[in-house]
Amino acid sequence: MTNQENYLWDKSQPVDKEILKLEETLSALRYKGEAPKQIHLWKFARLAIAASIILAIGVWLIAYQPTDSSMSGWDVVALTGIATIDSKPLHEAGQLGIGQWLETDKNSTAKLNVSSIGDVTVYPNSRLGLLVSMEQKEHRLKLDHGKIKAFIIAPPRLFFVDTPSALAVDYGCEYILEVDEYGNGELEVKLGWVSLERDGRQSRVPMNGYCQIRADFGPGTPYFNDATQSFLDALNKLDFNGAGDEALQTLLDEAQSHDSLTLWHLLMRDDEQQRGKIFDRMKSLNAPMPKSVTRKGVVDLEQKMLYEWWDVLKSSW
Repeated sequence: MTNQENYLWDKSQPVDKEILKLEETLSALRYKGEAPKQIHLWKFARLAIAASIILAIGVWLIAYQPTDSSMSGWDVVALTGIATIDSKPLHEAGQLGIGQWLETDKNSTAKLNVSSIGDVTVYPNSRLGLLVSMEQKEHRLKLDHGKIKAFIIAPPRLFFVDTPSALAVDYGCEYILEVDEYGNGELEVKLGWVSLERDGRQSRVPMNGYCQIRADFGPGTPYFNDATQSFLDALNKLDFNGAGDEALQTLLDEAQSHDSLTLWHLLMRDDEQQRGKIFDRMKSLNAPMPKSVTRKGVVDLEQKMLYEWWDVLKSSW
């Protein structure tokens, strides 16, 4: 190896002048920073995956961020007469915003578009307020008094109507709800299901079902529209007048096969002895019953058993 070649490895060796001149010329192009660190491909992959996840989350948040549709209000159309929104006349059409009240007199009716999930018809002598409107989260009205008909196509527990005596929870349906100025009223379900709720008490009402509401009690026990008058009178006494064994026995004697809707709800509200009588009557009516259901379990209010029975019963209604 020549001295010139040795110089490439050992700067203490002699060097040719031409090489030295070339080195000085190229010195301006010498890299002056730190030596580059080795970068592994797996690090690039991890960064790419993380970036993709962050981007996906951002897109989801933009697409599904709940919006408050009350910013522009819900569309209202006058059907007959002249209703009012916060005391201002509604001639043909208008909008109802959060905190506002739609009122009809004895000659007026109106229809309210419930965001994008349905509509509510407001009958004469009614007062209806819009409390909450958040897409994909909650829509809530307050029926102070009067009568409405709701037609809703939405997932369960998205649309609510407050009344002075109970909360109506929609499960995708059509129903009529009416309450007077004292908070007493009635629910009639045309399609689907509605749950009436108050203070832990729940009445689940299916198509063709009815349920009474009382201001000092909340929802009564649901029943079907073809129940006998004697059955209904006994149920009214049980629900709202504190009647005991005699009224229950009348109701059991008058019960027909699909009155199992009423009897199942009564199981939740009576004492052990009465629950035993109700179970025996349901069995004699050949109410659908899974093998897992036992008399003792029902009398003891074993919740898992009761709801397994509910799942079978509801298909018969």
